[in-house]
Amino acid sequence: SEPLLRQRLESKAVSQDTVDRVKSDFAPHDHLSTEQIATLEEKVKAAHKLHVTKDDKGAEVIYQEVLDADPVHYECLTNLAKIAYARSEYGRAKELFERAIVVKPHFDKTVYHLAVVLHDMKDFERSQNLFNEVVQGFTGETDGRAEKCDTHTYHNAVAMLGLIHQQVHGDHEKAGILYNTVLTKNPDHVLTLDHKCSLLVWKDDREEAAKLHKRVCSLDPNHTKKVCPYLDSLFPQNSELFHPIVNLPDRLDKCSSDFERGAKKKSWKNHPWRSLKKKIRRMAGSES
Repeated sequence: SEPLLRQRLESKAVSQDTVDRVKSDFAPHDHLSTEQIATLEEKVKAAHKLHVTKDDKGAEVIYQEVLDADPVHYECLTNLAKIAYARSEYGRAKELFERAIVVKPHFDKTVYHLAVVLHDMKDFERSQNLFNEVVQGFTGETDGRAEKCDTHTYHNAVAMLGLIHQQVHGDHEKAGILYNTVLTKNPDHVLTLDHKCSLLVWKDDREEAAKLHKRVCSLDPNHTKKVCPYLDSLFPQNSELFHPIVNLPDRLDKCSSDFERGAKKKSWKNHPWRSLKKKIRRMAGSES
């Protein structure tokens, strides 16, 4: 894996400091007995069961216990990173994903997850480089190997590149081309459709954006619990909603028409705060 690790270093997926740290972390791993490794794996299985049933706190305790004993345990690194990311603890998620990449540099999906974290931390240059690395590594065939970039991850990476071109570089034409690349292959790709909604708002085609967002919510009933670029486009940073002087109820009243445009689905109107809270948290700088 040395050539792949060098590639990850060159692309800035990881730093030399992270590589040196992980190499030293192999020392306690190498001293584990067969029986100790078996015991740790049983604990990981128990953590997985808690994790899939949404008991993140319980899973986190066990994952961390295993990681303390075996600092290069890949599943614990990545699952702890995902738990941290879900809590908007982006700094911790970043560190854990970086360590996981050093442990298994051939796992393209981990590079994708790190790129998403970097995007939310507003490290757009590094994020774009890693999304490009994932896209360029896609061959169309995974041979059933979970670590390789599959079609869904490839489409997600292209959609994220489109969002960066749209929001960071202001290149709406390039963003549209990237979105269409995905939607030609998969017309129901939720992430791309949501990003396209935000592009339509920037093009001032708000009615079409609202219709498309209704479709997004129907395809993904949990969409209103997630960060939503469409919501971001309706409430940009200079929106009256975030005015520091006007009382929040008054701000919401002024922006209610924008909510209605994106609220063709009942669950969206009932739970606008799920996505809005994430946006406010990001704008307040809590992602670091």
